[in-house]
Amino acid sequence: MLAIRTTEAAHELRQQAFTTIGAFRMQDMIDGSAVSATNTPPIERPRPVVAASLLLYALAGLPALSALLQQLFRADPTAAGGGALVLLPGALVSGVLVAALGYFCATGRNAARVVVWLFTAGAMFNLVAVTVTVLRPDSYATRPDWYPIFLVTVGAVQLVVLAAASILLAQPTARPFFRRKHLRLSSG
Repeated sequence: MLAIRTTEAAHELRQQAFTTIGAFRMQDMIDGSAVSATNTPPIERPRPVVAASLLLYALAGLPALSALLQQLFRADPTAAGGGALVLLPGALVSGVLVAALGYFCATGRNAARVVVWLFTAGAMFNLVAVTVTVLRPDSYATRPDWYPIFLVTVGAVQLVVLAAASILLAQPTARPFFRRKHLRLSSG
């Protein structure tokens, strides 16, 4: 009698384990993350990582929006420099790269986190360069009056968003999410 109860209990535990593994696999199909029988179930993305990824996704649209506004509100459409053939495709490519950076941060790639920090330093230097250029007399003689202020504003927005994303990705709660891939690769 005791052996039957033990067997039934073991059978129930096995069923619960298979149900749990099945739930992880179903969730993996929904999330797109991979879990095998040998590695542990995926850990949940920390909130700072989610917030930083969302900031990067929002930042991805800024270059295209900036290029579009520059083309729509030009004082002299025939003026040299910043033509539509160069400005819009370049903005789209940079937007796609920033969106990919947001995706790789969301998946826990440590290299993407480092690239965000480097982009933040680059945005700081970009804002300084644009501000110094704007302060030079006659630097934008063929452009409308709002154009220098627009460039400084876009640079400042980029810097603020990248700095916020960098700070979020450096949070102590985000660190284990980026280190888990490294530990898993080195242990196996």
